[in-house]
Amino acid sequence: MFLKTRIRINARNFGLTGLLLVLVFAACGKEGGQNAFGSRNGTVSKAPGKQVQVTTLIDTVTVSANPSERIKVRQSYPRFAGGGPFWDDLNEIIETMALDEHNSFLEHSLEEYGLALKEFADQPGGLGVTFIWERIAEITAAHVSDKYASFLDADWRFTGGAHGMTAYYSLLYRREGDKAVQIEPESLFDKNSAYLDAVGRFCIEALKKKDATWAVNGEMKGLDKLPVFVLTETGLRFYFPPYVAGPYYQGTFTVDMPYNELKDYLAVPLP
Repeated sequence: MFLKTRIRINARNFGLTGLLLVLVFAACGKEGGQNAFGSRNGTVSKAPGKQVQVTTLIDTVTVSANPSERIKVRQSYPRFAGGGPFWDDLNEIIETMALDEHNSFLEHSLEEYGLALKEFADQPGGLGVTFIWERIAEITAAHVSDKYASFLDADWRFTGGAHGMTAYYSLLYRREGDKAVQIEPESLFDKNSAYLDAVGRFCIEALKKKDATWAVNGEMKGLDKLPVFVLTETGLRFYFPPYVAGPYYQGTFTVDMPYNELKDYLAVPLP
């Protein structure tokens, strides 16, 4: 029998949001000189006249009599206040995606954790799992304008092993009338240009300045594909999660590439 508790927290705008995010994501620790999920200021770039509410949903499920054997899932996502068809459509898309990810991890974990409990219980001494399976995820608005809405989907999870892992996903939407239409981030680039080489050169030089081990020692020579990125007011921000630019202890690195460095490689004007 499972014991489930749920907490829902709504925080508006910058002061309380910043405090909330510090509390929720403190467990992630520091990576690459910052939190595992990048800057935790709780601000949104280029959302004129729009209040932003951050909703955090926390589910905790105790899966046995041992309180150490439990699953904890935290999901945060933004909603734009003020109404209007475009904003309503964008809110519905982001909320649906966030809740689907949240519930999918929880349902899958309940099944897998039960199998793990049985496996350990069958071993001599009945050791038990005795650790928390956890997912901490947040969708944040990086840049919202009249043309584009760019979000970062950051996902940290631990289901056993030496440590948890962080993954990043870019969510990019183009405004078409009253609808938010998802597009591939790479579609912003001119496919006939040498954009991958240009981004690779810029990022590796920037990573060297940040002492990213594999950029410094030459193991990281270029990019096989574009890193996850989001739009900002001044350029594109690229994300390099643990093990991409250096060993795990160095964590996540970010590189900001200004639009004036990108202008020859873009298919559309930005921002």
